[in-house]
Amino acid sequence: MGYRPERVAHLLREILAGPVEAKASEVTNGLVTLTHVRMSPDLSVAKVYVSIYGADGDPERVITYLNHYAKEFRRLLAPQVRMRVIPRLQFYLDDTLDHMERIQRLLKQLEQERQEGKNTDEQQST
Repeated sequence: MGYRPERVAHLLREILAGPVEAKASEVTNGLVTLTHVRMSPDLSVAKVYVSIYGADGDPERVITYLNHYAKEFRRLLAPQVRMRVIPRLQFYLDDTLDHMERIQRLLKQLEQERQEGKNTDEQQST
């Protein structure tokens, strides 16, 4: 991604973080965080990634809800962003934390299995 798309993505993230988190809290009691924004090269589309932690329901329901209000968020951006065309917003679930937790559980499980294997080898050699 070039320099301008990165700058625009950073600006959109700053502007949208509060309103997106507030709107998402209407449908979930989990912690909702706008994690990052990726811009298309022509700046016409902004992919907005949202992390949802500790949600009581389906996280996809929150994403659908946010996509339903995408036009409202665009109207919010218009007076704050100096661009000829305000990017179309598309919301996606950022499941990076879920992947990290899964990897950590697997690594912990491997370590436990390795320790159990060492204990078994030590018992057999004595």
